[in-house]
Amino acid sequence: MTKAAKILTVFVAIASMAFLGFASVNSAVRTDWKAKANAFKEPIAAQKKELAALDAEIPPVEARLKDAQESIAADSKAMQTRAAELDKQLLELQAKITDLTEQTVAQAKKAQTVRDEAKLRREEAIALRNQLEELTAQRQDVLKRQKRLVSQLYEAREALERVERRNQLLKSDGATRYEETPTPEAAATDVPPPAKPPAATDEAPKRPDDDEPPKP
Repeated sequence: MTKAAKILTVFVAIASMAFLGFASVNSAVRTDWKAKANAFKEPIAAQKKELAALDAEIPPVEARLKDAQESIAADSKAMQTRAAELDKQLLELQAKITDLTEQTVAQAKKAQTVRDEAKLRREEAIALRNQLEELTAQRQDVLKRQKRLVSQLYEAREALERVERRNQLLKSDGATRYEETPTPEAAATDVPPPAKPPAATDEAPKRPDDDEPPKP
């Protein structure tokens, strides 16, 4: 045999062994497609049956869908009309709210004006009360001074009466009796006792205008 024939013989032997191994592996792990096809027949039949049932339910659903669409179209018009009415009512409510808000603001301004005026009146009343207290204090001071002046007037009148009585005594007895200067003890014995002044009271003598109420 030649060298090429030997190489070809070895190659055929290796290829035969490889094919034998491939055939043995294929026979061990091959899939039974017929059994698998038989296994899928029942699920496919069930799916077809379910599909047929669903196809039978489609016409009633389509009819209900058509009725719903017609009802929605009718309701849509009614809803648009109702929406327009609600928009109108909303505008009216907004106008009322704006009017009430303006009235509330006006009332608040009036209330603030009244509070300011009341505060001004209270301040005026406090000022008048202070003026009244000041006038009352001045009146009391005037009454005290008037009492002092009245007391001084009585004292002046008493002094005048004593002087007049002494003058009368001098005229009646004559100048010869008093040529010598009398001592203070003799002068005291000659002068009659002074009249008592009126009892002091808290009220000053009334004048014609004392009965009138004080003017504010």
